[in-house]
Order: sequence, then structure tokens, then C-alpha cells
Amino acid sequence: YFTEAMNKNDEQKEKNCARYIFKLKIFSSAIVFGVLVIFAYPLVFYVFNKPLMFYPLLLAAAYVFIFSLESFFSSFFYAAEKVKYIAYKGILFEFLRILLVAFILVFVSRNPGVTHAFVILLAATFLTLIFVVWKIYQISPHLFKRTDEIKKEEKKRILKFASYLTFASLSFVFLGNIGTIILGFLITDVAYVGFYSAAFT
Repeated sequence: YFTEAMNKNDEQKEKNCARYIFKLKIFSSAIVFGVLVIFAYPLVFYVFNKPLMFYPLLLAAAYVFIFSLESFFSSFFYAAEKVKYIAYKGILFEFLRILLVAFILVFVSRNPGVTHAFVILLAATFLTLIFVVWKIYQISPHLFKRTDEIKKEEKKRILKFASYLTFASLSFVFLGNIGTIILGFLITDVAYVGFYSAAFT
């Protein structure tokens, strides 16, 4: 829908679609973040019985929220046919990860753990998000200006498409991670769950 508006050079429709889709993204991401935070304690202490997972799970919830926003804004480059910025973003993210790992090893701990790994991912993703938003502002500053309410017909079109996409995405995430979930119940040492996940990435 956003690409359709860009092809028609309709800046008002671009702003309306972008703002409405952003609201949907914030709402859905906030729900996922809230659910993870709320259920983190009972899952860790009563279901999996692995207290060491509590703080990494909270950091993972924050990472999922920031990553979802970064992915959302990055999709603008595909719509605007500015794919080179996807490559720039990827290079920046990898550079930040290496830099933060070196910082952790030199100044924080010689033996970093899972919590440090999530802190590195969270910080690198957040800084990458800032870069992506900055580039979007340079390319299309009109998207950050005030806009009108989107038409009801457009809302229905976007919501219908988003509902199908959300169902497919959630199904893929659940089915793709069912092995990890089962291992979390059966194995006492959570390190082996990480080894299992790493084998498929």
C-alpha cells in the first residue's frame, strides 16, 4: 500500500499509510513485549525451573521489540527502491556487534555470558534503528510531518492483509521453534538449548 502511494507520487497517502501501519506495528510489538515480560517470571521459575534465564528473557523481550521496529523501518528502503541502505545497515550492525563484543571483553568481563550477549544485540539493534530512521528522514522528510486520518476503506484493506500475514508469521515462528521449546522442558542445562539453536543458524 505504501509502495502504491509512492508510485503515484501521492505524499499525503504515503504519510497516511505509513502512520497507520506504524501504529499497528507499535501496538502488536507492544503486546508481544508485554506478554513476554508478564510471563517471564512464571515461565522461568515454575515451568522451566531455570532461574538463570530470567534476566536474559527480559532482555530478549526488549530485543524483540526493538528488532521489530528496526525491521519495520528497514522495509521502507525496499519500497523506495533504496536497497543499498539495507547493505549499509547490515554492515553497521555487524560492525557494532564486533565493537561491543570487544568492549565487553576488555572492560566488563573476560568470560561473558548470555546476558552480555543480549545486551550487545539490544545495543547494536537500537543504534542501527537510529541510523535507519535518520536515513528515512533524509530521503522522505515529509513522512515525519503531521498527517490526516486514513480512510476507512484503506484501513480495512491494510487490516485484512495484516491479519493474514500475522497468522502466517506466528505459525512460522511457533512451528520453527517447537524443537527449542520441547528441549527447554526436557534438558536441565540451558546451554544445550543454545547449541541446538546455533546448529540451525
